[in-house]
Amino acid sequence: MPPSVHTDQPGARFRGRDLLRTVAEGTAGAVGDEFLRGLVRHVALAFDAKFAFVAEADDPTGQHVRVVSGWYAGDWMDEPFAYDTRGKPCALVVERAVVAFPEALTTRFPEAKPAIDMGLESYLAICLRAADGTHLGHIAVMDARPMRAGDEDVEAMRIFASRAAAELERRHQAAAFATLAGAGHRGGRLRAPARRPRPRTTARSSGCWRSRTC
Repeated sequence: MPPSVHTDQPGARFRGRDLLRTVAEGTAGAVGDEFLRGLVRHVALAFDAKFAFVAEADDPTGQHVRVVSGWYAGDWMDEPFAYDTRGKPCALVVERAVVAFPEALTTRFPEAKPAIDMGLESYLAICLRAADGTHLGHIAVMDARPMRAGDEDVEAMRIFASRAAAELERRHQAAAFATLAGAGHRGGRLRAPARRPRPRTTARSSGCWRSRTC
């Protein structure tokens, strides 16, 4: 097995399997927000890039997103921020699995004021989708210098994008459950469903419960 490499090496730029391994090592065992924070940090360091983030879309159109985890200029962005995607490369992620602009980003997208203000000129993003295909958001890495990603780099990013999508989907489910629970609380205490009598099994029913699976 090749020796472990570390994303903390200054000026390092990992590719393909090294990229996959370093990000995997940096996020091993993490779940939830901890995973997302570790993901953006190690993606930025592995690409030797200035900015990496996970953005969650408000709805499947992806017209407005909120950055739920970001790493910028060597530190986490503790304050989430939101923005409209119109006129920005992020708007293309809804229809494309991968969006890449290796250089001249702000020339192509003069309306991308945040990128201009942050001095970012290259962009790579992977679409995040739920299990049913619903658009959830995207994970992106950006830099002030040209940034070219090969096929193996993109495949490595797509692996972590799948995990990030699962985390966003879990957040959606938790929010939906909280909304449902809140509605139940406002309408009175939630009542447990009445128990149904357990049906007898007979040879005619082939030993399965009609109320469950037959």
